Amino acid sequence: MTVTPEETRRGRQPVDFINVGSLLSEEEKEIRDRVRTFVDGEVIPAAAEHWDRAEFPFDLLRSLGETGVVGGTLGEEYGCAGWNNVAYGLAVAELARGSGSLATFLHVQSGLAMTAIHELGSDEQKRSGSHRWPAARRSAASASPSPRPGAIPVP
Repeated sequence: MTVTPEETRRGRQPVDFINVGSLLSEEEKEIRDRVRTFVDGEVIPAAAEHWDRAEFPFDLLRSLGETGVVGGTLGEEYGCAGWNNVAYGLAVAELARGSGSLATFLHVQSGLAMTAIHELGSDEQKRSGSHRWPAARRSAASASPSPRPGAIPVP
């Protein structure tokens, strides 16, 4: 079954039955709302087409970087936002609402690759290219190529 972008766009925003929003700081709400606007305006309209073609949405990476979410919990000295974990979690949850692929990319990029270099890398490693990671102009992550969508790479 093919899901059209029109059907996806007509979906409703989630309802906050337990009023979690009241526990958030103004900064956390602003971050959530900024990513929500990006997801509603750019991710969701393109998600069905990417899904149907079995393609990763590379064309959205630059816009994703412009939201400031990549490397969100890392410090400003590396070009990142320095958010708390709640703000970053809200951003990831909003992104996952529109595209599990982008949310996974974000977590691998920010949580695995960038954090490992931030915590374990030398000062030179931290400076050599880290300024391009938050803008999603360079990926610190890697992946095994697959000959076709859905295939499991064999070593």
